Amino acid sequence: MKRKCFVLLFAALMAVCFAVPISADEAATKWQCENRSKVFEGHDKWKEAVRAYTNGKSTDRLSCKTEKSVKSTYTGELKVSIPKLESYALMTHKIDKSFSVSVKYSTSLKGKKKGTWAIQYHPVYNCRNITQRQYQKVDKKWKKTKVTKKVKTRDYKSMAYRVVYLSPKNKTSL
Repeated sequence: MKRKCFVLLFAALMAVCFAVPISADEAATKWQCENRSKVFEGHDKWKEAVRAYTNGKSTDRLSCKTEKSVKSTYTGELKVSIPKLESYALMTHKIDKSFSVSVKYSTSLKGKKKGTWAIQYHPVYNCRNITQRQYQKVDKKWKKTKVTKKVKTRDYKSMAYRVVYLSPKNKTSL
């Protein structure tokens, strides 16, 4: 009885295996980075670091030291490996590896109109759009398909600052 069940099971497996003939070539696919845009600048939203009030005659300085954790990232459906993407996009920093940036910025309030002034900052990124293309192995040769996926990379570049006028009133609390 056991032998008969084994033979039937083996026969069923062989029927399934040979019913849908798929060669290893037909099932093999890979992805490659195919096209990259020129570098363009991207950034996060402005954040306030410090604010101060001036009477319009002050010789004080408005200063801040910003310590921020930043990282290079990507958005979109990634089909290639992260090292391949970093290399193809010519990135300076590793994707998703956080590091700390510490920057000082100072400006004189001398000659500024009376009111509350603030220093704002944000990280700046070198961005690229990357096109990934799928290839399929047919008859032992890789053939280009029409299937593509887009990814946008953001590689940390620097910290930007600006000085903005907030109000003619004395609003020094954040």
